[in-house]
Amino acid sequence: MALFISYSRLDKEVIDQLVRAMRLIDEQLWFDEHLSGGQEWWSEILKRIRECDAFIFALSKNSQLSRHCQAELQYGRQLRRNILPVMVGPVDNKRVNPVADLQTIDYTKAGFYTGVQFCLALQRLESQIAPLPSTLPDDPEMPYRELRDMSALLENRQLDLGELANLEIGRASCRERV
Repeated sequence: MALFISYSRLDKEVIDQLVRAMRLIDEQLWFDEHLSGGQEWWSEILKRIRECDAFIFALSKNSQLSRHCQAELQYGRQLRRNILPVMVGPVDNKRVNPVADLQTIDYTKAGFYTGVQFCLALQRLESQIAPLPSTLPDDPEMPYRELRDMSALLENRQLDLGELANLEIGRASCRERV
């Protein structure tokens, strides 16, 4: 079964442990460690979400605040991918999170029982693999694109007063979204 892991880089240490455990059960696993220089990273991530049979959402405060994780999760839901939330760190409220409607595996105290739960969940999801929708949703916009565009605008030039005013409006908009 092809698995995609969505996680915050701030949780990388526990994700590495989870990945090692998943490789023991020989699942086909993709997460962004497989990206290489020069790749169009956002396009590759979206492609891998389309190709996965199950989407593992590494739930934590960090992933709840990550625009990348939220965009990946939303896209996975639009594609009707099987979502498996795995709690890898603390969350403020288990009922107010983007996967509150799904049973979560608590990986914060990983052990034998957690491993069994995880394997059983994957086995159940494997029997529920659904095809992609006949009409694919639009690709979500790359997170923080406006910051990249702002950086390109500022590079090697001086702005006039109108451009500065627009830049300030854009900055305020970015602050609201982060």
